[in-house]
Amino acid sequence: AINNLPKWMDKEHFEMHGYSAVNNKNRTGYYTHNGDKSIEVTNFIITPIFHVYAGIMSRHLIQIDNGKRKAVLDIESKALVAIDLLQTHVVSEGNFIIHGSKPQMLRIASRLLESFPKCTEVKFPGWQAAGFFAFVNCIYTPGNNIHQLDEWGVYKHTDEKNYLIPAASAAYAELQQTGDDPYENDRPLTYKPSTTTFSQWADRMHRVYREKGPVAIAFTILTAFRDIVFDIDNNCPHLYGFGERSSGKSKWAESICAVFYTKRAAFNLNSGTDYAFFAYMQRFINCPSNLNEFDEKIIKPEWFQSIKGAFDGESRQRGVMGSKNRTEIMKIRSTLVLIGQYLCTMDDNSIVSRSIIEGFNEKEHSDEDKQEYDKLKRIEEAGLSHLVTDIINLRPVVKEQYRDSFNKTLQHWRLNTPLGEVGNIRIMQNWCHLYTGWKIISKHMKMPVSNNEFEKYCSEKAMQWSRFIRSSDTLSEFWNTIAYLVDMGSIVDGWDYKIVTLTEIKIFKNRKEEVIQSFNDPTKVIYIRMNNVHKQYQLAFRQRTGKEGMTMENLLHYFSSRKYFVGNNKQSRFKRFVVKTENVTTPGFAGSPAIQRPEVRREEEAINTSSYVFLYNELGMDIERETQGIPEDLELKMEQKNGTPYPDEITEPVEDLPF
Repeated sequence: AINNLPKWMDKEHFEMHGYSAVNNKNRTGYYTHNGDKSIEVTNFIITPIFHVYAGIMSRHLIQIDNGKRKAVLDIESKALVAIDLLQTHVVSEGNFIIHGSKPQMLRIASRLLESFPKCTEVKFPGWQAAGFFAFVNCIYTPGNNIHQLDEWGVYKHTDEKNYLIPAASAAYAELQQTGDDPYENDRPLTYKPSTTTFSQWADRMHRVYREKGPVAIAFTILTAFRDIVFDIDNNCPHLYGFGERSSGKSKWAESICAVFYTKRAAFNLNSGTDYAFFAYMQRFINCPSNLNEFDEKIIKPEWFQSIKGAFDGESRQRGVMGSKNRTEIMKIRSTLVLIGQYLCTMDDNSIVSRSIIEGFNEKEHSDEDKQEYDKLKRIEEAGLSHLVTDIINLRPVVKEQYRDSFNKTLQHWRLNTPLGEVGNIRIMQNWCHLYTGWKIISKHMKMPVSNNEFEKYCSEKAMQWSRFIRSSDTLSEFWNTIAYLVDMGSIVDGWDYKIVTLTEIKIFKNRKEEVIQSFNDPTKVIYIRMNNVHKQYQLAFRQRTGKEGMTMENLLHYFSSRKYFVGNNKQSRFKRFVVKTENVTTPGFAGSPAIQRPEVRREEEAINTSSYVFLYNELGMDIERETQGIPEDLELKMEQKNGTPYPDEITEPVEDLPF
């Protein structure tokens, strides 16, 4: 049979493998022979390009050639051993037909599968754990080494490890030209060389954005080392710019993104699908994601929670279409730049505490300011992605020094906070992260302001936003409501609360044991009958916001962590004056009938009951009044207008819940 092989078939190959690959002027394809005649298995041949390894989801890239036309296909690996599936793929490119049987095709597939070089796909460009930064058109490793990719988009990292950048592969060149490019969203991360140095860019950022320029520069550095930042305490802060329209916040965010991308549009939080939202934030590693129109009034609740969770690296899981058991994890791999018109304080300032925040106001700009801005935008337009390589070239130094430098700076800030103030630890960490990267990089690159100046700015901002948190958190809302209720007369001095100065007080240590807490100096405290006050607070909060106020249990939980909370006092005397009216009969004069008339009198009523005790001067509110209870003349007016302001009988109150 072998001796009868036609000359155009490779005798040696046929003898070894049972088929022959033919590619000449007259015919192209795989052929076999039955002893009498040659048999066409396919009218095309397959050239192995590479095997993209991903377990059961692996793919193979092949080139098919029918002698008249060539095409590159990216097919699932199982198609190589499934004739019907392979035929479906190849026929989509034209006259590519399989004539042979399954055993014949399996013999060919067995030979081909040994010839595919194996590689790992870089699904998410940016910094890779293998130690390089993947642009879509090249690879950069720390040490000023730019590595070009081969025509298939493959980078040979080591002798045994290859990496595929699909967006750079010739396999998708035709799709890119037809507008059906599956990697279109990856292409903004393209390396472009430029003559602009990092220091020149930093100086221009400072000139255009003033004090907010160094913040943008430092956040660019922080972004390039996000994974190092995240390893400190399993979180990474967002950058948040808010302010009125045309105040420059969006352009500020664009300037940060321009270091990494070429014309990557911001994601508008007013629109888009859930998948697009998460895909935008996970697409690039150690790069920024610019989220525009961040407004608590319109953002989807689940998107808000995802932005909040991104600080801690939380991911999203979703089912894989066509599979009942498989799920896909969408991790947020980038830093977030939030831009909005109004500061978002919802969910007890959860975004504020997770962000480095800058407020923007509209300003008048001189002609020189406008010229400098135009220059900055022109160099951004030309491309600044080469600055990423300048920054990550220092990665070994940053990785070695970051943790120690961060801890020392944070400790220094804590020890040097203004007298009597305590910074919010999360906010202080956020701004400390911003400064730490700057500090390390400044030893190797010239910065537009000194380290001392920028550190002072960051530490002061940390305290500023710590004060904001204290003045606008849930408990601050509670105390503000209490002050309002006092002014409205809804809760009364002496009965619902009382303010006294003392040097010691008995409080519950637990349900059975009391202890005496002493103060070094006479200290002003406020006793509050929380059962009385909480009902009025919830009513006022519901009327004002349409929402339910905090429950008693939640309030007590939050109080427990505040330094102004003293504890639960078992028994203290509270009193008030109540107005009582009764008819008094007066005998008639000179035989006239007796006269009945109403008589109004004030009576003091008192009760001993439990209450919660707080350091009054630490609450930041003023509810001290010169008189206790309601003045007599006001009581009479209230009685004449509305009847008796208090019940004539006071039932024994329910004891406040012990803390």
